[in-house]
Amino acid sequence: MDNVRNSVGLDINSRVKIQYETYPYPDYSLFIPLRTQEAYASNSLFSAQLLKERGRAAPVFTRVDAPILIAGSGDILPFVLSFWEPITHPIFAIDISERNLQRARMRSFLRPHAFHWRAGNLEDPLFKMPENIGHIDSYGVLHHLANPKHALKRLHDLMLPGATMRVMVYNSGARTWIRHIQRSFALLGLSPFDRKDLDSALKILIHLMRTNPMFAERLTPMKASILHHSARFVDTFFHAREARLPVNYWLEAFASADLECMGLFDRYAELDDLKNPLLIFPKLKDLESRVADRRFENNFEVFLTKKAPPATSPQALVPLRYPTRWLLRMPPKAWFTFSETNAISMPMRFRLWRSFVKTLGGTSVILDGHAAKLPPATWQRLARLGAVFPSNFTTVAMKDLLIAPIHKTMDQPSFPKAIDLQQDAELRSMLNGLMISKAKSKRALEQVYRRLNAAQNP
Repeated sequence: MDNVRNSVGLDINSRVKIQYETYPYPDYSLFIPLRTQEAYASNSLFSAQLLKERGRAAPVFTRVDAPILIAGSGDILPFVLSFWEPITHPIFAIDISERNLQRARMRSFLRPHAFHWRAGNLEDPLFKMPENIGHIDSYGVLHHLANPKHALKRLHDLMLPGATMRVMVYNSGARTWIRHIQRSFALLGLSPFDRKDLDSALKILIHLMRTNPMFAERLTPMKASILHHSARFVDTFFHAREARLPVNYWLEAFASADLECMGLFDRYAELDDLKNPLLIFPKLKDLESRVADRRFENNFEVFLTKKAPPATSPQALVPLRYPTRWLLRMPPKAWFTFSETNAISMPMRFRLWRSFVKTLGGTSVILDGHAAKLPPATWQRLARLGAVFPSNFTTVAMKDLLIAPIHKTMDQPSFPKAIDLQQDAELRSMLNGLMISKAKSKRALEQVYRRLNAAQNP
């Protein structure tokens, strides 16, 4: 049975490999300037700070040479993290796609770190992985694997006691509409490896976006970043493997791998009626109810730590040195896109940025003297974004404020009314043409309509 399971898993991963060899991801231009400060929460120091807020020290604060593992690096993350990780941290970049790694190496050529590039399958027991890892980043990878639980257990075994991990896994409930579109394209016989088929798929989605309110609401935000970019379009609507797993599966998988959930990054401010999820991980029932009624549609961006026995004596923290002069750069735009933060003055923005950079570097920064300069809700939003931490304040009142909910309740979103797509003559003409060219049956066309109509449901 184990041999059969391993064989199936390797077959799934082989198909994923073919996809990413054909379409490196995310495939940004090698020459595009990147605002690496926007990745402020993706590095080992940020995760270590979350653990520090719990009174514990992560290995990246106690070992000067703690290795960093990117489990599923894509073609950009090694470069981005090299702006944040101390130079003494070796970076191991592992990806199933050699093309991803080739592009990542080219992009990172002038970076000062010791990089180790390894192409391989995380689930292949014969693939040698680095050990004694201080931090793992696995963003958007686990749901594409054949057996995520086994992969998590393997990653856990590579980590030092107290090491940290950041993962992003899909919110499958919020992606049901995408799943229906994926199945529609499969029923139509469209292939991600045929340029004409991709053009046909894009034509269908653009038509739906133009004529259908529900699809317009869903697809318009994707127009620039996904619809007109082949690698990201395929990754969204033609992926070789997307496991549909509910949040309770993931929390059980983390627990069974002996990983402790430290925080959940609420990127789009959907959990404002809960205690700060970055500092106090939400209860399962609270997440399930908000996924069910679509109050929470973001993916699950989770910060984890490997459980470790309490330290018997205070641990000496090693001095850290950034490879980047962050204080000479603009602060992250993401901090100031919310109603509570967009009116913060430029001098205060730089003061917050300077405080953040110093805090992650191990310097104690106290902001008590600035507490009255911003409204309470502004401090709360900044804390939920990870721009400030309870340890930046000495008063109990401010520490409690940063943890408290911002709102008493969050409204359930409303959605446009569904439209019967079979009444759309132009869509019918497009679909009929594809069914004829692909020699598909009338029954398959009916299934396509069922899927597309179902994709309109919230």
